[in-house]
Amino acid sequence: MLNKKINKLLIGTNNRGKLKEITDLLPKYIKTLSTLDFKIKSHQRKGGSKPYKDWTDSDKKIKSEHEKTYEKFLEDIRAKGGPPDILVTNYSMLEYMMLRPLEHRFWHETREWLNEHEDNKLLFVIDEAHLYQGSVGTEVSMLIQRLRSVIGVGNDKFQFILTSASLGGDEEEATKEKHTFIETLTGTKIDDKTLEMPKGIQVKMHEDVDKWDCESEELRDLFAQCERTLDGTWSDSEKQLMAKLDENCKPDTPEADWPENERPFAFIHEKIDYPEGMFHKNLKKSKQKQTAAGKKVYQRFVKGKSRLNKYQHHMIRDMAYFEALFNEMLNDKKAKVETLEGLKKGREAMRMSLNISSKAKSSEAVLKFWATGKMLKAAYNKNKKKKKEKQKKLTPEISERAAVLANLKKQIATAKVNAQRAATIKAQEKIEEGN
Repeated sequence: MLNKKINKLLIGTNNRGKLKEITDLLPKYIKTLSTLDFKIKSHQRKGGSKPYKDWTDSDKKIKSEHEKTYEKFLEDIRAKGGPPDILVTNYSMLEYMMLRPLEHRFWHETREWLNEHEDNKLLFVIDEAHLYQGSVGTEVSMLIQRLRSVIGVGNDKFQFILTSASLGGDEEEATKEKHTFIETLTGTKIDDKTLEMPKGIQVKMHEDVDKWDCESEELRDLFAQCERTLDGTWSDSEKQLMAKLDENCKPDTPEADWPENERPFAFIHEKIDYPEGMFHKNLKKSKQKQTAAGKKVYQRFVKGKSRLNKYQHHMIRDMAYFEALFNEMLNDKKAKVETLEGLKKGREAMRMSLNISSKAKSSEAVLKFWATGKMLKAAYNKNKKKKKEKQKKLTPEISERAAVLANLKKQIATAKVNAQRAATIKAQEKIEEGN
């Protein structure tokens, strides 16, 4: 199979702002084309009309008056390189493309290309794959099956790439769950040989250029002019930037050169007698407490962040676990300074919520978070109990009112029927008198 360098991209939009936004992200050598180049006007939707409604008849076929426009559009596309090599879309628009006759030729030509050579495959990239769960995941899974059917090829012609930073860890159970999730979403049976899960590389980033001991403005200009090469080698602009960084920036202090007696107060581990019930009595080692606290923090502030306002007593209580996580990580020799710096910012923000000083000991902060959380939980349970009791008290009264209202409605309905009967009888009598 010949490897073709991509030098043109067709972007399906008439939005000039969106077109510029996408174009600015692409390398300069790639020429971008849009529907504006073909002078195709956006369909003006009126009320609940569907896109391209006027183009097709009841049988979904192109109307005769639009056949020339349609064919010219296809010819223009072919003249510019045919169907796009890369299509960036969402599942809603992909479904539209499979329904509209306008794009049917695309799938036909894709099928022909796939069958030209045994190595030709349709690369299907799903970004943020972890979002496609529940009803949305079912919809996307069925959409993939429909795409296979529309193109008319087998599973062997599809290659999937799923990107996500939230698909679980590397444990055996987590790996099994990932396998099941991927197979269900893509409809493709996989095994360990066909499934690759590359790990990310942690890169240290400089957050604040103004704090560097270097010529900040000059570096910003170098960053703006920096270009990447296609073959993976360093470009001249990249070499210039790296040389300036080496020249002006002070090297980072390695963790090994940061002895505990020289650490700032906030980064010194404290041996804490945690409140009763916070950790299981079998968790005696620092590493065990760190792991347990990390799970609590993840469940509350990452997985359950949408429910923080609903259960504020749980949120305050679990701030104690965040404090414990940071403290026990200070006792972990493998913990990285960069990670600790990030956690410290989060810890200070949480302390501000209860007006706890940033200079306070971890033991003091843990106790305040835990005690406040217990107090709020007690108040929450008390209010919940009061609501239930109030509801019970109101139930007989509400039932009595409902019975009275139902009886009244019945009486009104009876009165209406009687009135209609009386009117009918009176009308009949008048008719008989007239005769």
